[in-house]
Amino acid sequence: MERCPVCRAKPKGKTTCSRCRAELSPLYAIEKQADHMLARSVACLGNGDIFQARRFCVHAQNLKQTPFGTALKGFIDSYRNL
Repeated sequence: MERCPVCRAKPKGKTTCSRCRAELSPLYAIEKQADHMLARSVACLGNGDIFQARRFCVHAQNLKQTPFGTALKGFIDSYRNL
């Protein structure tokens, strides 16, 4: 997370925003889950399970949009169309 969603301050990796005191730990947990889903997607892709790879990738992108997730989903979708 680059900015606090409440006040736009840089959170500096802490669980509470230093400016507005917003609780950020649930957002960090969501980011961690999204990263985990992308890793699972890549693992499934490596095992040849395209359906599961796409499922995990879409789940990750629903949690947190990232350029890597977008590229991975595009790759999976193009692979599925072959």
